[in-house]
Amino acid sequence: MFNHTRGLRAYWAESSYRKMTIPAPVVRDWKQMPFPVTDYDFPGGGSDTQRLASDCTGLHDADVNFPSVRGIAMFFDGSIGSNYGGGLPIFSSSTA
Repeated sequence: MFNHTRGLRAYWAESSYRKMTIPAPVVRDWKQMPFPVTDYDFPGGGSDTQRLASDCTGLHDADVNFPSVRGIAMFFDGSIGSNYGGGLPIFSSSTA
């Protein structure tokens, strides 16, 4: 789904009926998280989304000027805590 011909940009454009577009320079390469996904789960359920966000953005820190970013959407392979589908909420500059 996220290859060079049918990538993340194409996915969002199609699923939003072309109401959402993602500029090409904004989409970054997939990176391997420093810990297995289960390390971010809380024992009673849910997940440590702050730690997930920190670890994920830390992987991209050298390539992204985060103060100039208005929002960040993070996607993970598999389910994380109770966030099925592998996604986290979008973090914007007004909430992060």
